[in-house]
Amino acid sequence: MTDEMNLRCPQCDAVLALPAAAVGKKTQCPACSSILRIAAEGLAPVQSPPSATLSTELQGPVASVKSPGGDPAQSLPSGFTAETPTHSPEPQVGNPYAPSTQLEASLPAEASQAMRIETAVPDQYLHPAWNLFFLHAGLLIGVGAVVLAFDLMGRVAGQLAQFAAVFPDDPTWALVAAYGVSLLFGMINVYLNAGMTKVCLNVGRGRPTRFGDAFSLTPLILWRIFAGYFLLFMPLALPAAVIGLVAFLMAEHADLPGLAIIGVVALGVLVVVSMLVAIWLFTWPWYYVLIDRNLSTVAAIKQGYLVARVNKLNGFLLALINIGCGTVGLCMLYVGLAATKPLATLISAVAVLLMSGQRVSASIAASAARSPSTTALPPHPHAPMPDSQPNPFT
Repeated sequence: MTDEMNLRCPQCDAVLALPAAAVGKKTQCPACSSILRIAAEGLAPVQSPPSATLSTELQGPVASVKSPGGDPAQSLPSGFTAETPTHSPEPQVGNPYAPSTQLEASLPAEASQAMRIETAVPDQYLHPAWNLFFLHAGLLIGVGAVVLAFDLMGRVAGQLAQFAAVFPDDPTWALVAAYGVSLLFGMINVYLNAGMTKVCLNVGRGRPTRFGDAFSLTPLILWRIFAGYFLLFMPLALPAAVIGLVAFLMAEHADLPGLAIIGVVALGVLVVVSMLVAIWLFTWPWYYVLIDRNLSTVAAIKQGYLVARVNKLNGFLLALINIGCGTVGLCMLYVGLAATKPLATLISAVAVLLMSGQRVSASIAASAARSPSTTALPPHPHAPMPDSQPNPFT
């Protein structure tokens, strides 16, 4: 056994330099503050990241983080020293927790870092996402063009199939074929949109990303996505059915004025739309969490709620951005959606990465570090918040 071991943190993938004599003891990762047990074959998590203060037992072994350039970490918790304590390294712009290039290439496709829910401000994700889009414009527009092409083919095939169903003597099978073609292209479109989201998440993290990554997701992701939409919007079926039944019963009575029926229908539509907006506002990140972390549908919805409940204004702003990008793409003869759709997806993906405390590219990390408005949530929802200036985007 050598005098020093280089082991990777299982929570954040940071490389820790540890003395060989520390095997069997506990230490704290300077990057993510996770408590880890040291073993010759690797590090094992003991508990979730604690507060900034450590017990005397955990301050024994000294760990350091190796940055991509070999320099020690810029800031370490109390009880830890840098790998080279003889000088104070110059601060670097970038993500101090990002692993080396070799480790970056060997990381699994799904995220493994524990989520740390935070409230972000628009400046932290708008400008970096805009810069990342131009840096990876060829890749993102290429993926967006594929998504747009299949969307157009699905629309054309569906219209042609419905048109052909008019002429046969028995149009039943023709109609079934028409709806089958539309369903097939719809499923392909959902899968390609999920692949585009995965590409945008990889770009936001600074991962090496290829065009083929848009088609690397398992087809089972379709089942999870459809199940998520069903679980989220199933509650809308009951009020919609009640409103439809009331309107039907009112229409059966000829003595009731038509204005009353219209008023009931309008009120019902308002209720359903309000429920739809509320559901979306409190769960919108679930789609990105599902694709990014390979979770079950229910787990992704729960994590999405935790992120969205402290980023409601951010969710409203991102909805406006998506609507605006879609409108601009349509105004550019529909072809513009090949660029505006991946742009809107990238902005949302970068926002979700920041709001969930995930590893991001160096440019995003530098932008977030310059903005002091990010507020991390306490470990427990009922724990008291620290004294700080209120965040207007909470």
